[in-house]
Amino acid sequence: MKIAVIGENPNDTSAIIPLIAKLCEEEHEFMPLLGGIRGGMWDSKKYHQMLGIEYKEKLPDVTILMRDLDGLEDNKEQKKKRSEFFNALQEQVNHTGIKLLHIWELEALMFSDTDNLNRYYGITYAKPADPMKIEDPKGELQKITKGSNKPYEESDAADVCKELDPLVIRQNCRYFDDFIRKLRNKGVK
Repeated sequence: MKIAVIGENPNDTSAIIPLIAKLCEEEHEFMPLLGGIRGGMWDSKKYHQMLGIEYKEKLPDVTILMRDLDGLEDNKEQKKKRSEFFNALQEQVNHTGIKLLHIWELEALMFSDTDNLNRYYGITYAKPADPMKIEDPKGELQKITKGSNKPYEESDAADVCKELDPLVIRQNCRYFDDFIRKLRNKGVK
């Protein structure tokens, strides 16, 4: 199965692919779309059209549409904006899209597997009760790794995620678990 992945940052796209691939029982071809896109560029109709063109060239079976909420789960205004955003993109990807809305941002997933996060950075960070309640997880990650042998930078996301256990993340992060269920319902095994 061909699975396209598009996010608001190439670092996020390359980080999420290994996590999803580890959960798959079958081999799939993962392909990033619109690799040079960054944050606010997403809101431009120009990029929506570019997505449609690239989608038609590659014709994936499933398209993962990934975006940060940039807020906590109860932020209704941001959720409404993101819902409108995802709905607009569905037309560009022939309604093959599955949304992956990161509660605040992708780094929340890293706090869902603190054992491997601690091992990777050589730190001791207590497991949060709910990683979806961490405000600004990227900033928090930068703060807690500041004194480590390798302070966190966005470009580290793929390397960190390769070390994480997606089963642990599913147990500790509701939005990721919901996303994986939706992916399975689209036939991704």
